[in-house]
Amino acid sequence: MLDRLEQITERLIVDQHTAKQYFVNGQTSNARAILNDSIDEAISDLKAVIDEWYYHQNAR
Repeated sequence: MLDRLEQITERLIVDQHTAKQYFVNGQTSNARAILNDSIDEAISDLKAVIDEWYYHQNAR
């Protein structure tokens, strides 16, 4: 589970850096799209991690 959380965090960091480059180059709509997609994906992945954790906690 911690590996998955680290992967989610790493993806957010990479996407943030990518979005920053677009923003610096004046492509704010592209930067915004990257961040929105990244955040949506991270939320979805976090929900899956929480659901899996909850399932394993209640399976005991």
